[in-house]
Amino acid sequence: MTILRDAELRNGASDWLQGMPDHTGTGTRDDLIQAASIDLQVGAIYRPGTPQNKRGQAIPVGRRCCIDQGGTVIVTTKQHFQLPANIAALNFPPSSQALRGLLLVNPGHVDPGFQGPLKLMIINMGEDAAEIRVGDRIVTSVFYKLAESAEADYRARGGSTGAEPTVEQVRQLSPDFLSVDKRAREAVHEARINSTIIASVLTTVLSGGIVLLTQFYDNSGLNADIQRLEAQAAVEQEIDTLQNQVESLLEQGETQQELIKSLQANIDARGSQNEE
Repeated sequence: MTILRDAELRNGASDWLQGMPDHTGTGTRDDLIQAASIDLQVGAIYRPGTPQNKRGQAIPVGRRCCIDQGGTVIVTTKQHFQLPANIAALNFPPSSQALRGLLLVNPGHVDPGFQGPLKLMIINMGEDAAEIRVGDRIVTSVFYKLAESAEADYRARGGSTGAEPTVEQVRQLSPDFLSVDKRAREAVHEARINSTIIASVLTTVLSGGIVLLTQFYDNSGLNADIQRLEAQAAVEQEIDTLQNQVESLLEQGETQQELIKSLQANIDARGSQNEE
């Protein structure tokens, strides 16, 4: 097995890879042929929910597509393989797309004898929406040559050509692989429930607090009234005590006056006896 380098790729690409641009093989920065690989481009973009044509095949969304966070699409390559029985390829996602958060799910391996475009699924694993366009570099293919031709290549084994995807194939994709929208709706719903519970709890706490404060202030007034009544009762008791003392003194004064009168009467009686 020998990995093909740029010179061999330039010589063979026109035979077993259709759809290469005219400037292929120039060795410039824009050249799809690298030192030991070829960058393949987006040819068509399909997303879940796209309509179908009369043959049951999905209709591409257009020349560009915005993939939301967690969204999925299928793309087919602009370049179509026409591999001989002794040429195969390994496909890898380019770093330029990976750095944008785009996950290429099934680049895989291409057997000798394969014909048609590659069908690739892309998931946006990034934080933001990402746009892909027809003509963007989407997968890097490393081609290698077998020491001998395969005895039964892809065509000989009855493999189907890489035709455009059907609506059923596209329908199998989830429009929201990461369930971002669903999780967002659930988060909003949960937040609403939590806010309702919190509001109810706060209402209950505030109501209870108001009742407690009311009772506190009512009890404070009642305590003041009780203290006032107790003070008044003490004063009245002191007044009663003083009145009793005054009455006692008055009674004692009356008794003394009666004694004085009695003594005076005795003195007067003795004086009369002496005179006789």
